[in-house]
Amino acid sequence: MYGRIENKAHPFYGLDFIHPELFQEQGSAAPGFAAFVSSVIESGVKPDEMPGIRSRLKELGLEPYDCLSPALMDAIATHVANPKLPDPATSCRLRLAARSASRYHV
Repeated sequence: MYGRIENKAHPFYGLDFIHPELFQEQGSAAPGFAAFVSSVIESGVKPDEMPGIRSRLKELGLEPYDCLSPALMDAIATHVANPKLPDPATSCRLRLAARSASRYHV
């Protein structure tokens, strides 16, 4: 599963966010972090269960965030601060490839 950013005003325009945790092929990149963790509350998880969920994600080697990873948030902030920077998606692609940032949503 993947999601293409098609909004030209978005700092990640042109990028595809992939969900490798759903891949069935061997050799796929492992998830690197868990984003939007608190969104599970919207599906019925009780808020008092969140510490346990975050703890389990950390045990699995996934840093839990209630937004995107710091590198992705930095890229968004950089674009918002100076939207005239040349092709923000290019520098973001390089950063994503280097870090293997692979998990967009929990």
